[in-house]
Parts: sequence; C-alpha cells; structure tokens
Amino acid sequence: MLEKAFLLKLLYRYSAGQIRIRTSSPKIVPLCPALIHSFSSPEKIIHDAAWYGHVFEAAIISRFNELGYEMFYWTDSKNDVDLVIRNGDLLVALEIKSNDTLDWRGLNAFRKVYPMAKILAVNKKTGLEILSAEDIREYFKAMVML
Repeated sequence: MLEKAFLLKLLYRYSAGQIRIRTSSPKIVPLCPALIHSFSSPEKIIHDAAWYGHVFEAAIISRFNELGYEMFYWTDSKNDVDLVIRNGDLLVALEIKSNDTLDWRGLNAFRKVYPMAKILAVNKKTGLEILSAEDIREYFKAMVML
C-alpha cells in the first residue's frame, strides 16, 4: 500500500531469473522526505555525512522512480550496485555517491555478469543535476546515450 502511494519503493535484488528476483529480501527506499526525517532531526543531514548519503541516495532513486521503469539493487555478496534500471532490453546499473569519490568495483562486477548493461556513476554534481532536471526521462536518455 505504501508503495502504491509513492511513499516507499521496494527494490528487489536483480537477477536474470524472475524467481530469484522475488525471493530476495527487498531494499526499502523512502520516497517521501517526511518519512526520511520522521524519526530523526532534519538537522542531522548537515552534521552526519553517512546520513546525508542515505538521504541523497533515496532522493536520486525517487527521481528515477518517476520513469516508471523496473528498478532493482544488485549484489554478489562482495560487491553491490545501488540501483539497476530495466526497461525492455535496456539495462543500466548506477552507483550513487553523495561525494566526489566513486567506487567502480560494484559496477565492474555487474558488467562482468551482465556485459550488455550500461554502467553509470552518479556523484554529488551529477546527482544535483538529476534532482533539478525538468524532464527526468530526457535527462536519463542523454545519460544512457553517452
């Protein structure tokens, strides 16, 4: 019910097999800022870099949720990818970081398993562009075409 009301998004683990997708434990992403701050002070975002990172990631995922495409997370127990977007034959893996330090290990591991996938790294600068984009669909197309 909360997902249909666009308050939460359940991201299941990405796998080429449909059964493995639905048997994984979902990653719960709050899409509503009020939910994010309901159990802690909104000022925490200023003083706690880790908390800022969680809020930043949720905001980026919330924006991509507007596309209406299938969304997942991915892990192989050593590496992970924050967001996997699938639309027909298009498969895109995204690593989201709230600073300028990017870690490509998860994206590279994902590409080894799914070589047809496009990989994208979202840092603070790119993330702010995503959040302020007028048309997220056009922005996403431009990102994927690079």
